[in-house]
Formats: sequence, structure tokens, C-alpha cells
Amino acid sequence: MTKQNFYNKLDLKQKITLQFFFVATFLFFNIYYICLPTIEKIKVMESEITTKKNNLEEKLTRGQNIEALKKNLESIEPKLGFIDKTFINQTRALEFITNLEQIADKNNASQTINLLLENSTKNGDFIKTPLSLKVVGDYDNILTYLNNLDSSSYYINVNDLIIKRDDENLKNIVMTINADTYWK
Repeated sequence: MTKQNFYNKLDLKQKITLQFFFVATFLFFNIYYICLPTIEKIKVMESEITTKKNNLEEKLTRGQNIEALKKNLESIEPKLGFIDKTFINQTRALEFITNLEQIADKNNASQTINLLLENSTKNGDFIKTPLSLKVVGDYDNILTYLNNLDSSSYYINVNDLIIKRDDENLKNIVMTINADTYWK
């Protein structure tokens, strides 16, 4: 019996059932061997794309941070020279003391400078050295002295400032400054 004869002998219900079986089998094999592996590949690709997207977003954020840091650095770099000048160069201590004496002379004040080198402490790249100044003059000269000291190119961090009347000359006052200076 040939295939053609076998199919022709089937009634309509059997023919529909047989065709349904072949179509269902064809669909099952297509789904199982083509669609499911493709779906798995798509899921793997989706996971890879998500990972790459997250990596790119992270790199973009880092890149934006780097750009912001570059801009901040560019705005700070011109100020670094000024900051470096505020530190007193150890080889130029005489220049620093001369500057203090000039400020006192300019303001008609007498001063005693006591640079306490033995109490110096090293902090990273700089050395912190205590300084004691005793300045005698009239009120206006002392105020101008303080203003000139503050506007000098050196960074002097004042810890104590004591002002009292001069017992020897009542129109003068005595100002004592205890401060820290920073040396490189």
C-alpha cells in the first residue's frame, strides 16, 4: 500500500487529525529547536547589553568627574603660586625678619622678634614655627602695623593678641602677638 492510497482511505476526520498532528509536530520542532534557543540568545545578549550600558554610564560619569576635576584644577593652578609665596622659604629667614622690621619702622613702632625655632614641628611638606612679637607704639601706629602685617605676603596665623598700656610711656601701648609661621 502506497502513501497516497493510505491517505485516500482515511475519512475526513482522520485526515484533519493527521494534518493537525503534522502541523503540531512541525510547530513543536520549530519552537523547540529554533525559537527557544533564539530566545535564550536574546536573553544573553540583553544581559550583555545591560552590562555594557552600565559600564558605559559609569565611564561617562567618571569622564564627567574628570572634566569637573580638570576645570577645578585649572581654576586653582593660578592660585598655587600665591599660596607657595605665603610659605616662608627656610633659606630666606633673614628676608622674613627684615620684612617684619620694615613694617615696624614704617609705622614708627619698636618691636622685639622672637622666632622659636626649637619649638618647630614638621607637618607634611611644611614646618610650623612659633613666632612671638612684642610691638610698642601709639594706638594708630599699632593698628596700622597690624594691617600691614595682615597684608604682608607671608602667612602668619595669630594665636594670641594682647594689648595693654605701656607703663613707661602712657601714650604708647604694648601689643604682644603669639603666632605660627609656616616654612618650606
